[in-house]
Amino acid sequence: MKFIWGIAGAVLAGLVLGYWVSKRVGADMPAATPVSRPPQDVTAKNPPEMASSSLLSENPVLRPNPRLNRLRRPVESADTIITNWEERVGEILASGDEDVLMAKDLLDLFPRLPLEGQVEVVRQLGELLPDEEYPALARHTTNTALPEPVLEALIDDLADRADQVRLPMLLTIAEDGNHPKNAEALELLEEFMDETFGTNWDQWSTNIDLRLNAQPQDQTGEMEPPPGE
Repeated sequence: MKFIWGIAGAVLAGLVLGYWVSKRVGADMPAATPVSRPPQDVTAKNPPEMASSSLLSENPVLRPNPRLNRLRRPVESADTIITNWEERVGEILASGDEDVLMAKDLLDLFPRLPLEGQVEVVRQLGELLPDEEYPALARHTTNTALPEPVLEALIDDLADRADQVRLPMLLTIAEDGNHPKNAEALELLEEFMDETFGTNWDQWSTNIDLRLNAQPQDQTGEMEPPPGE
């Protein structure tokens, strides 16, 4: 029994000694210095609201240009029929370019125009396309696949051109048995040449050469009678 009380007294003495030592050590330690922190940037958590105009609208380089959007046209294939042909033709005629340049632009549109547009463009080309540039239109005049009204307009334009242009072209069309306007071309040859050789195309060719060689190279439309008449 004495032994048990001895152990209990030793344990109690240890506890009392430990408590006294901890109090002593805590009293001797300096007080902890509070660590200062930089003030927090409240905007980091709550960034200012974006202005009503975005970066796209503030930057003139990035801002969409409505005018360019109006001018920008979709890519058109060679087979696309231009439905707004009146607008397109009007833009070319109002461009203020030289006549030959406007004629070139109209010729570029020609294959993709509807019938009414092709007839109108041929009429305009009669005013804009000089005789020396007629070969650019000649391939359409000899195109037998074009609708009859378009070929009619092309023949009318051809008839108003200088002899150096119209006579050889009329002979080419007249001797083409597949051309819908071959008979009309032959009638115009007889009218302009004031003679007839039927379907003797070699004779026609010879007499046309004689006529052209006898005329000045700046002949413009009206026939001059051959020498001796």
